[in-house]
Amino acid sequence: MRVEASGPRTARYVVVGEAPGAAEAREGMPFVGPSGELLRDALRKMGLDPNEVYFTNVYKEYRPGNPTPTNDEIQESIPELAEELGSLPNVRHVLAVGNVSMQALTGKKGGILKSQGQLMEPRKAMEKALAGVDIMPIMHPAYVLRNNNYQTQNLFQEIVGSFVALGKKKDEEEIIFVKGLEAWEAFWEEMWNHTRGAIDIEATPVPWWHEDFQIISAAISFDGKRAYVIDTREDWKLFKKTMLQEGLAIRWVMHNGAYDRQALLSRGIDITLMFDTMTAQYLIDPNSRKGLQYLTSMYLGLPPYKDVDYKHILEEPWEKVAEMNGRDAIRTWLLFEHLMPKIRDDVRLNRLMQHIMLPGINALIENELKGMPIDIGRLADVTEEYERKLARIADQLREVARRYGMDKFNPRSNKDLQELIYDRIKLPVVKRTDTGAPSLDKEARLALRDNHPVMTILDEYKITAQRLGTFLYPWADMERNGKIHTKYKPNHVVSGRLSSEKPNMQQVPRDEDIRGVFGGLPGHKLVMLDYSQLELRLAAAFANEETMLDAYRNGRDLHKLTAERVLGDPEGRYVGKMLNFSLLYGAGWRTFQNIAWVQYETKLSDAQAQELREGFFKAYPGLKEWHRVVIENARAIGYVESPLGRRRYLPNINNMHDSAARAHDEKVALNHAVQSLGSDLMLLSLIEMHKRGFWIAATVHDSVILVAPEEEAEMIGKEAKEIMETIHDVVESKFGYIIRVPLVADLTIADHWQK
Repeated sequence: MRVEASGPRTARYVVVGEAPGAAEAREGMPFVGPSGELLRDALRKMGLDPNEVYFTNVYKEYRPGNPTPTNDEIQESIPELAEELGSLPNVRHVLAVGNVSMQALTGKKGGILKSQGQLMEPRKAMEKALAGVDIMPIMHPAYVLRNNNYQTQNLFQEIVGSFVALGKKKDEEEIIFVKGLEAWEAFWEEMWNHTRGAIDIEATPVPWWHEDFQIISAAISFDGKRAYVIDTREDWKLFKKTMLQEGLAIRWVMHNGAYDRQALLSRGIDITLMFDTMTAQYLIDPNSRKGLQYLTSMYLGLPPYKDVDYKHILEEPWEKVAEMNGRDAIRTWLLFEHLMPKIRDDVRLNRLMQHIMLPGINALIENELKGMPIDIGRLADVTEEYERKLARIADQLREVARRYGMDKFNPRSNKDLQELIYDRIKLPVVKRTDTGAPSLDKEARLALRDNHPVMTILDEYKITAQRLGTFLYPWADMERNGKIHTKYKPNHVVSGRLSSEKPNMQQVPRDEDIRGVFGGLPGHKLVMLDYSQLELRLAAAFANEETMLDAYRNGRDLHKLTAERVLGDPEGRYVGKMLNFSLLYGAGWRTFQNIAWVQYETKLSDAQAQELREGFFKAYPGLKEWHRVVIENARAIGYVESPLGRRRYLPNINNMHDSAARAHDEKVALNHAVQSLGSDLMLLSLIEMHKRGFWIAATVHDSVILVAPEEEAEMIGKEAKEIMETIHDVVESKFGYIIRVPLVADLTIADHWQK
């Protein structure tokens, strides 16, 4: 049965769906079933009467079961759809509902959850029909109905709002290039007439410490209507003098201020970051995309405008870069006006922004500039040692390969390794990659270790090569004046934990020789502090698990206690540690068995894994009850929230069709509060240390590394330890939350980083 389009042919707004469902077939018009009503209601809420909208589908035949149109069926439908849309005289805005519609209109296949809310270009076959027309993809309403949670519903409504906003009159954007005395005088006057402004910079795509880094332009907007753009390559001294005028008191708004403020600060311009729009969106929904163009398209209905080749930005005409830079500043201001009330009017978000995120970002920026000392001599020695080791192991692998008839063998080639292990030696395939090839990852290598001696050699080769390629070689390239400057990303991990890059300090191996290359600054010591069992402590408090809490309050070793209560042997601390960290968040026995093998290299039979897991939860029954309550609450409301207000939405917590996705969200529900609070405790501690002028060289999960003059190291270590162990007082005073478990920070002072 064919279902034709409905709505006025003179409509400016058009909705294109995938294919008609049963309700549409009965009514003879598209978008009238549950999905259609959800979309129509969303349009009404945004002020657009659905009767003024033209509704159609890519594939117009109804089929029982409403199967998704195939690629061939989509291709066959495109000519008719192009003719249909091209015949509409006033169409200006098209909502592509679902992957099929997005594919038919733009040529992009799949990934609508990442593409939705953005404005996209038409595919070639649609260029004539949709010339000058906005195309905005959106998830199918059926997805919203299946994933009945606040996050999905809210996002769907916001994207519909952005679609409706496309037809509203936009203010003209004025981009002013500040060139010549008259333009500079006008800019100076504007600077003194405002107390708030949005600033954005464009720079070469390398870190600020790199020799090729340069700031190309800076744009400032004071009203979201016009932007002043400065050619910082020609007028840097004048720009710097202007920004640092005594008495100038502008509170600056930025998008990703962690980058812009740091770049400016590295070149001597220190300005106050008052509000960061990327951070605001991160707090509102940490799962969402946070790009400026995407957010202003989704929230404000503004068209795309970024067409600069960032990788070759110096080859682009300056005026083209400046035009985009100006729009960035204008949109940052407009996004600020949209997001600021959401942060200001939500107590939990406002506290996070004012007490943790903004001071935390500023502290990280300033300490990233100081850097982490690296011992160049040690780095060279360790690198040379690993190179010799790698060559020796490679020769051992080649010898094994020759014995199995492979005279031409490259140990760096996965193809050669797979042939040797699986085709020549004929070891069983215990795991496959996503592409279906036999895997040789750590889990597979461990599983095959007892099958043939070559697996031990291969494991050592892989680890050694990884140490060189991922750490030692890049560190040598990143070293500048005896330091390395990592980049922390405070708006990246949904739990609130910090991540870092270039280098990733969170992933530095615990090997003493690898970590030992850091430090060695003459006349200075590294002051290293590490929260002791922070996640276990916080989980015990959340669960009100009295046995665990009693152990921490009395200074007992929880790993020994677990070994005593589960194994009857307090000396079995290693197994106790494995149990504590593996089962804290309720892993099933098979998952526990896998963790024990891959992470602790401990083989457990099915019976042993089940028995140990059962014994653990008998020893700590409060944990199991806490797991049950947290998951039940998460299922009821669709999200979890940390004690300080970090919210994590769980779109699959009630997904009965995908057990793996549901299990993932259940695990997230359990670990979110613990990991978020732990991260915030660390960040609050860093803020307090920064206030006291400490040199924060690095932070890794629940630890911090300070650099201190040798004669002050012990004093600074004691002071930093006190900050970390009493940070619960700051949490109580600023957030009203009481942490009911002692916090302990272990202190080590040495010349080089120790594990």
